[in-house]
Amino acid sequence: MNIPSKLDKLHSFYGKAKYAFLAVFALTIMFSATVSHGVYGDSVVGTVETQIALKMDGNTKKLTTTQNTIGGALAQNSISLTKNDITEPPLDTYLSGKSLNVQVVRAIPVLVSDNGQSWSGHSAYTQPQDILKQLNVEIFPEDKVSAELILDPAAEGAVGQKVVILRAPIYTVYVDDTTKVVRSWATNIADMLAEKGISLGVNDIVEPGKAAGLSGVSEITVTRINYADIAQMESIDYTTTSQYDFSMYRGQSKVIQVGVNGSKNVNYHIVYKNGVEISRTITSSELVSSPITKEIAKGAIPTDDKYGWWPTIISAANHFGVDPVGMYDVMNCESAGRDWIGEERAYNLPKGLFQYRDDTWIGASDLYPGGQYSGVLITNGTAQIYVTAWKVSKEGWRAWSCKP
Repeated sequence: MNIPSKLDKLHSFYGKAKYAFLAVFALTIMFSATVSHGVYGDSVVGTVETQIALKMDGNTKKLTTTQNTIGGALAQNSISLTKNDITEPPLDTYLSGKSLNVQVVRAIPVLVSDNGQSWSGHSAYTQPQDILKQLNVEIFPEDKVSAELILDPAAEGAVGQKVVILRAPIYTVYVDDTTKVVRSWATNIADMLAEKGISLGVNDIVEPGKAAGLSGVSEITVTRINYADIAQMESIDYTTTSQYDFSMYRGQSKVIQVGVNGSKNVNYHIVYKNGVEISRTITSSELVSSPITKEIAKGAIPTDDKYGWWPTIISAANHFGVDPVGMYDVMNCESAGRDWIGEERAYNLPKGLFQYRDDTWIGASDLYPGGQYSGVLITNGTAQIYVTAWKVSKEGWRAWSCKP
């Protein structure tokens, strides 16, 4: 009864061991493939072999390779190429097991004449563009390239092929806020600009000139000139005037008439240089509506007339056509309304409301119309107010240091 049980256990163990072995085997194959790929890279193509007939230096050699490119096949067979040698097909041609003929083309001496400067190199190509590309010589579309065999090695100093490069002249063009470096065989500036797609307006300025030749020229500046005629409605600012109101105190004011802006239609001729306005000229202007002046009434009655001179100043100023407010301000500046100020001073020193010197007061009061104030004391406030109003009406305020 125990034997079947043991067999069952053995069978179970065998099954588990078999599957474990298969798993380990699969992992081993995967690891080997990974290591093989890491060591040999893409050059290994399983066991696929390619037969190559290699023609080199007048001989044909049979090669067998497991590499996947011609370059890999040559390396596998220890066949090296000198600098700039090429193969036909190229070295990176993919090998898939199909037989292939490969030709090694040896680089031959090449003499390069680059705008008169000569130097030598080696190339396996025959076309000038291919030769220069292999020799890392940059060529621009405008450059002229030609090739020829060297027939006189002694004169040329080389044997093989000669590539001649004629470089197109280079110009720097400043236009439209950019700097363009261009190459051209054109003989004048206008043709060169047209060739490079740089159009000119009828008013544009070209330095050194649209029709100028390109001999000796390296830089060309194009200045865009444009004109515009525009019409626009513009506001005319109103002005403000003021007048004294003798019924209000200083610091008070009121608007008698509200100001209103006027308008006018203005036509301009505008000149633009490279898109920036450089001048604007009025060609005509038409009034649409006139502005209305703002009028303000300002208070004239002083708030600091503690000695009561304002009514007398009003009377004298009106009699002689003098501004009473300015007259009051000068008096306030000279004496602060104190008619006795300076009476203790010596002769010919300033005295009274408007600070007259004695000699000046005598002369002015004696000349006052009608002689009303002739001989009146210099500290008489009313007399000084009327004499001053009369004097200012004739001479202004030039004799006083204080001004309205």
